[in-house]
Amino acid sequence: MQYMLIIVCAFYAHVLFAQVPESPFPGAYSRSFSQMVPQFRNTASLADLHHLSIGIFSERRFLLKEMSGYALTLGMPVSSGVLGMMLWQYGYALYREQWVGLAYALPLGNRLKAGLQLDYRRTRMPGYGAGGVSGRIGLVGRLTEHCRIGLQIFNPSGSGGPPAVYVAGLGYEPSPQFLVEGEWRKEASMPLSTRICIAYRPVTRFWAMGGFVTQPAMQFAGIGYRVGDLRINVCGSYHLPLGITPSMMVAWGKE
Repeated sequence: MQYMLIIVCAFYAHVLFAQVPESPFPGAYSRSFSQMVPQFRNTASLADLHHLSIGIFSERRFLLKEMSGYALTLGMPVSSGVLGMMLWQYGYALYREQWVGLAYALPLGNRLKAGLQLDYRRTRMPGYGAGGVSGRIGLVGRLTEHCRIGLQIFNPSGSGGPPAVYVAGLGYEPSPQFLVEGEWRKEASMPLSTRICIAYRPVTRFWAMGGFVTQPAMQFAGIGYRVGDLRINVCGSYHLPLGITPSMMVAWGKE
């Protein structure tokens, strides 16, 4: 049974789910819905930070403790840009993946932002262990007052373990209360994956979101609440054969 769990954990870490650890929450291509953890979906969006920000993310895939993931993110503005750090862990004692990422993002004029991140990844299981370094480059541009687009390339050489991943994103925000965000991901040897998310904020302190992903096929929905500079978010996604994945994110930082 233990070896079966190892196989399942490794399979979903490397095949069904993208190689880049990420949260289901929107905000990478938005100003009003931007939060610390989702900004790592595209490193360039870290350049929107003007104050120290911290984010914590946790999920339990398909309600299995052996497939739990945890992330801690930090963003700190400096004189010419923003420094970021991400710590991520997935798995359990018999199969574990860990990431450490260091990022830097800066504005390139009024309409374009760029980001670079270097990651060290380590995989451990009984009788085996491996590690490697990879990188990602991101761009986010403002087409109009209400529309942003982005592009991120992860490990373009395909070396060091994870395959190359190409991500294009679009965020349409006609008002601070409403966001439509789309993302298209292409990983080597995998079909194109589309992610669509709609977020709505009826009042300043509360928001709700919902959407779907095509590869692997799932639907998700969540809510968020703000208390001062603290934002608490919960989400659930549903995969037809495998079930529910609950997740939670807590972010702290001034806008």
